[in-house]
Amino acid sequence: MNKRSLLAALGAGALGALSPCRALAQSYPAKPVRLVFPFPAGSQSEVFLRAIGEKFLESQGQPLVIDHKPGATGIIGSTLVRHAAPDGYTVLFAPMTSLVIAPSLLAKPPYDALRDFAPVTLLLRFPFFLVVNKDLPARTVAELVALARARPGKLSFGSIGNGSGNHLMAELFVSLTGIDATHVPYKGSVDAQTALIRGDIDFYFDAVAQALPHIQAGRIRGLAVTGAQRDALVPDTPTLAESGYQGFDVSVWWSIVAPLNTPPPIVTKLAEEFVRIMSLPDIRARLAAQGWEPIAQGPAHLSRFLREEQPRWLDLVRRLNLFAKQ
Repeated sequence: MNKRSLLAALGAGALGALSPCRALAQSYPAKPVRLVFPFPAGSQSEVFLRAIGEKFLESQGQPLVIDHKPGATGIIGSTLVRHAAPDGYTVLFAPMTSLVIAPSLLAKPPYDALRDFAPVTLLLRFPFFLVVNKDLPARTVAELVALARARPGKLSFGSIGNGSGNHLMAELFVSLTGIDATHVPYKGSVDAQTALIRGDIDFYFDAVAQALPHIQAGRIRGLAVTGAQRDALVPDTPTLAESGYQGFDVSVWWSIVAPLNTPPPIVTKLAEEFVRIMSLPDIRARLAAQGWEPIAQGPAHLSRFLREEQPRWLDLVRRLNLFAKQ
């Protein structure tokens, strides 16, 4: 080896030895990764997360430990991650509810989705189902609106909490239809579903897959879906746009974010792993069975997406004057 080649080889070796980013990415994860779930246990989202955790353990040799931190429409769990050590060992399974909607309802939000987190990746999105109690005399959206107008202030709708995605959907629906209905928040989807089945509330916006078993059993009735197109799980059910409310196109999405200043190599490795998992055939089959669409594309895509979504929901909160309702 000549002198020039020897120096180049030594230099390359030194750079490799001194590359903390490369070493950090190679050694991560060296222990379990805490995945904060900001809602109660028992939802279909948790079942799906456990499936992701199995794939993560297989490839990374460390488990994703689901840590339930419910409360304040996801703000409690999100705030915990906001202040967690930025080492890649605490991340947030972040829905649009807790990341961008709930904080927009507060005069002094505890965090900002764009400034206080390191985006990892979007995971999935899915439409919701407008469902009613089986004894309510309404079999179409038009009949529900007519009934509400005939009984101003008498009908009620549920949600999984103030500022949740289905709360905002219902408020948008109330605004577009001009009806007068009362909001009743619950701690989680199971409580809200139970209330609808009992007749404690009259209508509710629920995830299609979660509502479908109750519809098939005759416990509740489905009227319309909230997405731009009909849902493959309920192809005979119209969209709200088809039911007369053009422009009503709302889907719920979930993402993964980490504390701000998490080292970029760790963020990149997490993103690559979640994107890989979301592309696996068996995972995609699970998604399809729930009516969920995979949209994992990494940090840059999530960052752009949040810059679009945050002002969209803040504008809705302001337009509907929801600050005054909290």
